Amino acid sequence: MKTRLILLVGSLFLSGCVTTTVEESIPVSQRTSHSIFELQRTTLTVPSTATIEINQHTQYLKSGSIDSPVAAFNIPADSGALDIKISSAIKSSVFYPSAVIMNAQGNIIQSFNSSEFKYQPPDLDLSSHLVAEKTFQPPYGSGDVFLIVYTNPSAIDGYSKVINPKYVQANQQGLTLPKKYIQVPHSNEGIITVNVENASASVRQYQAQPQSMFDTQPRSVPVMSQSEYYRTAIEAAVTSNNVPKAVDLVKEAKAKNIEGIDQVFVDAIQKNTAASQ
Repeated sequence: MKTRLILLVGSLFLSGCVTTTVEESIPVSQRTSHSIFELQRTTLTVPSTATIEINQHTQYLKSGSIDSPVAAFNIPADSGALDIKISSAIKSSVFYPSAVIMNAQGNIIQSFNSSEFKYQPPDLDLSSHLVAEKTFQPPYGSGDVFLIVYTNPSAIDGYSKVINPKYVQANQQGLTLPKKYIQVPHSNEGIITVNVENASASVRQYQAQPQSMFDTQPRSVPVMSQSEYYRTAIEAAVTSNNVPKAVDLVKEAKAKNIEGIDQVFVDAIQKNTAASQ
């Protein structure tokens, strides 16, 4: 199998190691499997991110309702509840994804239907994605747990309406605007990214806790909302001239559907530029 794989292991607060693995090539005639247990799987730890390019050499699964090239992963079943985020990069075409989580007996215990993958518009680097995110609680004593990302054959003839990246770029540069929307065809090829981390670990400490109606004592320290946390963190990163970190925070906030975050970044850049003049 001639799949390019980048496995990035890290934490939002602690930097970790980075490992790059190139899987062994398998002749095309041998790349079709008829059971999930025949698949080569990438093992994910917590937290970690894996990006896989799916192409004409990628392993293929023909089993049950799945008839598709697949990205397959082992995910931990002993780390408590997990936030699992799956994204498919939109280029000239897009791998229109679905996904299932299976136990060691091959039974489906959670699904990501294709309709659950929502369009994420172009961000600061002009890339857009189809994204789905769920919290997964491994059943007690479930043993090995597998994540299989695939596409439905019926989706291959379809299209996704997306914002034209050239429109965004021209708008940013004040140029003549091209067509705003384009139709991107679905494909058996694409780039899939899976992120796994402890459930809500990145923002749990900033989420406001419900206050009892009988609690008459005022809070001495206000608790940040998610939007306040990201706004403050982005402004701080820009002020310290750490723009890459600010961009990563923007992407993370947009993935959590926090509105207005692009404008927060732009305002922070303008404010920092004015202060340096």
